Parts: sequence; C-alpha cells; structure tokens
Amino acid sequence: MGASIALAAGTGCTKPPTEFLMPYVEAPEQAIPGRPKYYATAAVVNGIAQGVIVESHLGRPTKVEGNPGHPASLGATDVLSQACVLELYDPDRAKDIMYKDQLSSWDAFILAFVKALGPVRAAKGKGQRLLTETVISPTMGAQIGRVLAELPEAKWHQYDPAGPHSARAGALTAFGRYVNTYYRLDRADVILSLGADFLTCGPGSTRYAHD
Repeated sequence: MGASIALAAGTGCTKPPTEFLMPYVEAPEQAIPGRPKYYATAAVVNGIAQGVIVESHLGRPTKVEGNPGHPASLGATDVLSQACVLELYDPDRAKDIMYKDQLSSWDAFILAFVKALGPVRAAKGKGQRLLTETVISPTMGAQIGRVLAELPEAKWHQYDPAGPHSARAGALTAFGRYVNTYYRLDRADVILSLGADFLTCGPGSTRYAHD
C-alpha cells in the first residue's frame, strides 16, 4: 500500500527527476531491451506456496501471473500474489547498512556479528531463540538445520500471525492428529460456508475459486 501511494503521489504531484540512460558495461546474457523474460517461481503466504510466473524486464520483476501448470493456481492468482512484486519497490525498504543512525558496511556487520557469536557458540546456543515465519524452502531449512547442529541448545520457533493455528488445533481435537482439509467441490451439489471465506483466503483458495 505504501509503495502504491508513493508511486501515485510521485507521478501526480511532482516533476520526475532527470534520469540518464547509461549502457551496460557488461550486459546481462541474452538480455534484449523491451523483450521480457518469464520465470516460474512461487509466491508464499502463511507457509502455503502458489505457483506463479513472473515477468521481468532487464532483471526487474514487473508482473505476476498464475502458472497454468501448477495445480494450486491453474493459471490464476490471488490479490496477495499479484501485490507481492511491490515488496521489491517498497520506498521504506532498507537501502544501506546502518549502525546507530550512521552508514556502515557489510564487512563491519560481519565483524560485529562474528564477535557477538563467540559467547553464543561457547554456550552451544543455550538461551538463544530463532523466530521465523513458516519456512517451506528446502535451502533455508537446510541452512537453519546446520545452525542448530552447531548450536544444539538453541530453539527454533515458526509462527505466522494469521496462520492456520486454530484449524490445526481443531483438527487435533476432532481427529487426534494434525491433518489438512481438502475440498472436493466437484462432488458437492450445495455448499454452505459459515464464517469461512474459503474462496478468497486460506490454503487452496485460488484453486477452489476456479473449481
């Protein structure tokens, strides 16, 4: 929302700054100005991935659409997937490394981090907590696993403010174990929803809206 307001205000109320077009010193491989590239990836919301295709111009993502080959989207997207590209152009996104309101550097950060990590390693991570959102990336999961192997006393917590915690608790009460719910709308003649907007939010909502 902040990025949209900033873009609207910047284009409607002020004169755009003067910009100069400079050629690449080393142009990206197979890059043709004006001809986009498309990449298959996933947009993640509350630990649920939705297959999307991202349009990119000279390395800058500009548009998100659904991936027709992904069973959770079938070529469609939801509003959150459409808006995720704005995160890259958020005017409040950090542009530099800061320390006490002063510009710093990546090397200075690494030195400070290594120094702070010394006592943590000596205690094998005792008293340390790692808090993340739901992680579904195998790469990030493996990296966190290596950290926990080196710091066996540390604890890792995954939490999403709007995650499916109540649904999981209900499933445990009803079935004695955690289960996921899958709707087979093609087998239903009438659908009654009480307080569950399953066509616009939640796991599989894009697919359910399509069905």
